[in-house]
Amino acid sequence: APREERDTAHSDWAGLLFLINVLRDTASIDALLDDAALAARPAAWVLHRLALLLVPADPSDAAVLVFAGLRPGQLPAEFADDPPGEEEQLALLRHARGCVERTCERLSTDVSEQVLYTVCARRGDIVADPGWIEVRFPIDTVDLDVRRAGLDLNPDYVSWLGLVLKFAYV
Repeated sequence: APREERDTAHSDWAGLLFLINVLRDTASIDALLDDAALAARPAAWVLHRLALLLVPADPSDAAVLVFAGLRPGQLPAEFADDPPGEEEQLALLRHARGCVERTCERLSTDVSEQVLYTVCARRGDIVADPGWIEVRFPIDTVDLDVRRAGLDLNPDYVSWLGLVLKFAYV
């Protein structure tokens, strides 16, 4: 792609994108996007809010944006200005808890928020072209437990995001 179309950014929470595989494999993405309490919201808003419940990242963090199907640096102003209502927040918390439980199950470990941070707190560079995003992790961040659980397998085309997502260790 021409250089002006390519966005690059760094994230200390790039491992959050491993949870795309958790959402896909457990069909929990359907439950999330079909939740009646969240039906009035766009999918990108729902995924962005879920990401912020899963990791203590800045709303404009590149990995948080990619988790919502957005390109780095493209946080819509209305996302920050439109917090969830009480019913929406409860639904998001329920889905976040389910994501933590399924991630721990895949890692064959007790359910713990700390396990999620261990998976998600990984530095990485995000290179985004239109419709294609690559997350480049430093080779020293390879984790055999994450690999055994299949969390870092390439998701390839992610239908609910409308893009191809690839992981690489460099």
